[in-house]
Amino acid sequence: MRFEFSRGSSQRGDRFFPCHQQSNDQVAAIDMQSNSSTTTNKNQPQTSHTSTSRSSDSGEACGGGNKWASKLLNCDQKLASYFLQALFCKATDSGQRCFKTLATVAEKSHSFDSARKLILKFQEVSPWTTFGHVASNGAILEALDGESKLHIIDISNTFCTQWPTLLEALATRNDETPRLKLTVVVTAGIVKSVMKEIGQRMEKFARLMGVPFEFNVISGLNHIGELTKEGLGVREDEAVAINCVGALRRVEVDERSSVIQLLRSLSPRVVTIVEEEPTKM
Repeated sequence: MRFEFSRGSSQRGDRFFPCHQQSNDQVAAIDMQSNSSTTTNKNQPQTSHTSTSRSSDSGEACGGGNKWASKLLNCDQKLASYFLQALFCKATDSGQRCFKTLATVAEKSHSFDSARKLILKFQEVSPWTTFGHVASNGAILEALDGESKLHIIDISNTFCTQWPTLLEALATRNDETPRLKLTVVVTAGIVKSVMKEIGQRMEKFARLMGVPFEFNVISGLNHIGELTKEGLGVREDEAVAINCVGALRRVEVDERSSVIQLLRSLSPRVVTIVEEEPTKM
């Protein structure tokens, strides 16, 4: 089993986008809560405001923790406000509840078009992800060269934007075009509603390229540690590659050993990992 690491440094500037994007509905909800909170507490001293915020519930931690959100115009200010909200959730131990609230709101308003625009915009302002895709695809093609049945297990949050270029590369190989099975592991509820359309588009593109293709989605997981070998459906005659993009950093410390053992049990030809700071995992 070979591991390939691709390391990038995220860019920061006037157009910086945080890794965890929020939908328009989420931002609007935050702004409404912020405005309401500001009106209620405008006559209170700053010390009283701080004390009130610390005793707030998870909803206020998500929306009312930063009372300047609606007035922010500069991206650096927005980034600072998101960090402030994150620190508040960390201090009050309300991060998990806050995330579930935001994910529920986003799930209702998310669509394929919004997801595509979000990820393409992020790749535009932070090209290191595209570099990671290219490096990972190159390592996978090299490791699986000459195999007739390929199985790629994709554990990432990139909406399958990595795979059209790999399908093109497989279609232009000199030898017989291999059969490709792509298994996408979805752990974030925010993307469940768009995976069906992504799968249909991937299958259509594969037919256009003349590549025999099978697309599977594993969803409903709260975390990667819930994955099982049986659920991945790996066959003995398949050459396996595991692709992890921005996923392993979310694995809890007490789950890392079991996740690594699971990956090893699949006997992959190559494991590609794309993280901002792989040495800190």
